[in-house]
Amino acid sequence: MPPHQDRVDLAKEMDVAKTHRHHFLLWPKLWAEFKDNTALTWTSVPFDIAQVPNIPDKQGVYAFIVMPDASAGLRPSYLLYVGETTDQTLRERFKQYVRGVQNLTERPKLIATLPKYSGFIHFHFAVVPANMKPEDIEDKLLSGFVPPLNSKFKGKVSAITNAFI
Repeated sequence: MPPHQDRVDLAKEMDVAKTHRHHFLLWPKLWAEFKDNTALTWTSVPFDIAQVPNIPDKQGVYAFIVMPDASAGLRPSYLLYVGETTDQTLRERFKQYVRGVQNLTERPKLIATLPKYSGFIHFHFAVVPANMKPEDIEDKLLSGFVPPLNSKFKGKVSAITNAFI
């Protein structure tokens, strides 16, 4: 192998690595302010078409989490996106994502990111009781955790993320 080939290979790897870079805002103050007194029951399934029967035909909130299975015992996870369903069910939304039918103009960062982590994405969801609004729970989750693929935040979180993310 020519000596310059190592540099060429490294440059190619660096270009690929750039497509996997995400900006996370890890802010303990927001976690401390986050009050999750909604008593939701969260379920996690691999992001795979075979899981459709396990997703309820009800409204709720959901999250996409990357969970690398790279080490026995160490289970890191990365919250990428939080969403809610008010105009359709969790199952309908799940099927849209898994089939890639989603309108690219609505969630382009998410749609472009999901295939990059095939086999490592988990779909977490919770059915929202009739006396609660899924969008209110989504807003609380967004303000507490600031997932990198979401873009619509409220209040001070919006001002801060717009300033530097």
